[in-house]
Amino acid sequence: SFLGRVRTPPTASALSTASACRGQRHSAAREIETEASLAVERDCKRLFFRLTSAAMLLRVRTKDGTERLTMDPDAQLSGLRSQIATSFQVPVQQQQLYLSEQVGPVMKKGRLLSPNENATDLRQLGIISGSMLFLDYEMERQNTAVNEAYKKDPFISLVKEGELRRQGTNQWTLTNFLDYRSTKEFKLEAPPEPHCKFVQVDPAASQSFINFMILCGFQSKRLGILYGKWVEDDEGNSGVQVHAIFEPKQDSTSEEIALLEDEETESRLHALALMLGLTRVGVMIAHPARQYAFSVNEVLLAAKMHGEAVKADPEKGKRFVTMKARPVLQDEKDIEGVATMEAYQVTDQCVALAQREAF
Repeated sequence: SFLGRVRTPPTASALSTASACRGQRHSAAREIETEASLAVERDCKRLFFRLTSAAMLLRVRTKDGTERLTMDPDAQLSGLRSQIATSFQVPVQQQQLYLSEQVGPVMKKGRLLSPNENATDLRQLGIISGSMLFLDYEMERQNTAVNEAYKKDPFISLVKEGELRRQGTNQWTLTNFLDYRSTKEFKLEAPPEPHCKFVQVDPAASQSFINFMILCGFQSKRLGILYGKWVEDDEGNSGVQVHAIFEPKQDSTSEEIALLEDEETESRLHALALMLGLTRVGVMIAHPARQYAFSVNEVLLAAKMHGEAVKADPEKGKRFVTMKARPVLQDEKDIEGVATMEAYQVTDQCVALAQREAF
């Protein structure tokens, strides 16, 4: 509004009413403050209950290292000894269990817990979540935490699988291993322009391949080898023409492609391709419906086949293409039909990494 307000002096009745209102507000404020205090107290009690009822995580230091143990907060010392026997494989008879005491910045071995205290609650002994205990024993054993880490050590798995032994070194030093590891390290480069600018696929060949996958409901993966020619268009762009798709013997599943050895068929195929003037120009991978383009194993397989093409023809072999056939997803409204084909090309770096067996 553009109109101003006019202030008038308060009357006696107005002052009395205002005083009463202030008294009510103070009373209401005290009630709200009291209820807030009670609510905080209830929350603190609930929090204390949760903290005291939660499982305790104890640290146990032994001659084999520091290990962790989870205990019921209401457990007694006898329960702790039983849990140590089960988890650490140390019999109760051999257990010499000590409390810890803080000596400067270091935890030191404290009082020895007597068997007479076995019926005592852990809390009464001052043992709470996060406490450090010391355990002595005579027997020989291995740290369970170290054993778990050992199982997950990639170096150990390489030794078991024989990869390191295949390098021709029996005695591995740290320098040997660091040198070997450096061969597995690489920096991803920005994808360059593809060597192949276009792909032309014979309709009959592609339709035969895709019809088989539709008939199978795309329930399994399938690999086909593309045979054709290296070509160029009128503008001089390098490309590929696919005239045939050969499906080798395979025992593939929905998760992996498993090719079967067949030297006789391979030899006859090579001779036939020479007669027709065709060469391997790519690979076709068909797979069930999914949200990602390629799996690691698929990329590795395509990169190895790409490398073989480059080895056969260092210049034209770079155009080797990787195609895939897949079902159309329900949310892909812009693609007509129930199946589609797409063309890709792995990078030169990917081919080099596959040849180095870097992944």
